[in-house]
Amino acid sequence: MERVEPQRHPLGEPFPVPQQQAPPGARHIPRRPVAVPGPEAEATSSVALEQAVAAFSASGQPRRAAWIAALLAQVRMDWRDHAMCSGWYRRARRLLDGQEIGPEHGYLDFLGGRIALFQNDLEAAKALGEQTWEIGVKLGDRDLQS
Repeated sequence: MERVEPQRHPLGEPFPVPQQQAPPGARHIPRRPVAVPGPEAEATSSVALEQAVAAFSASGQPRRAAWIAALLAQVRMDWRDHAMCSGWYRRARRLLDGQEIGPEHGYLDFLGGRIALFQNDLEAAKALGEQTWEIGVKLGDRDLQS
């Protein structure tokens, strides 16, 4: 079998890798691939966040607790652990009950829209998307508006 040479891009390498020099006195740290942790890493990766939710809740900071609970719901959704995702989502909702509308509400609505899409509830996803946008407009948060 004849070896075929790969064709070169007419402008050179498609993705040139810049050579960076370490600052003076810095040690060389080799690059290693980074693995994205999955549900099997649960024992160490989400415990600190769960403890933070409990600590913020106990110290009377429901917005911060809700923010972290929403983060945990997002992580669980990414891990395809939908039961835990729903649990953390509902906990974040309960923590925000009675609180003035803030960015936490918008990001939680965004997450709720993703959950609704996963459950094939297009009407709920649309309603939550509209709520997210309205909160973004009200607060001037362009991330929520997009």
